[in-house]
Amino acid sequence: MESNDSQETAAVTSEPCKVEGGEDEWEVVNETLVYADCVGAVESELMEPGKSVLLVDLDTESPLIQIGPAIFQGTYAECLGTNLIFEKHHPAPGTAQTSMSAASRPSIEIFASRTKTSIRPYFTYFGKTSKNLNLQRVFLKPKE
Repeated sequence: MESNDSQETAAVTSEPCKVEGGEDEWEVVNETLVYADCVGAVESELMEPGKSVLLVDLDTESPLIQIGPAIFQGTYAECLGTNLIFEKHHPAPGTAQTSMSAASRPSIEIFASRTKTSIRPYFTYFGKTSKNLNLQRVFLKPKE
């Protein structure tokens, strides 16, 4: 199945710091939000939430990303404008909000749909980016 699916990811660069116990602990030094656009022959099940993602050489000109069994090679580009990233939230059962308060309910039946509870998801701002990571699917062959 061929489609133009997209997946956003945050690229994080880190460096170790020493702790009193002598163990290495990682500390986030720089975090950059990058919009990753997977183009080409991408199966829809690859883009499901919860898939494992392996990021290799993010700080190079052509990073590699593995999503499940699929491997992608990317190139960075500046986007035209700014990409805004939002998180999708679903209301918890029993906390659905009505579109009008109980005190201001209209007496005309035509507006009755406004007083029904909403189970629609809502979105909150997560971040913004001006970088795109354009990913092309690559297929690896064993060395002969």
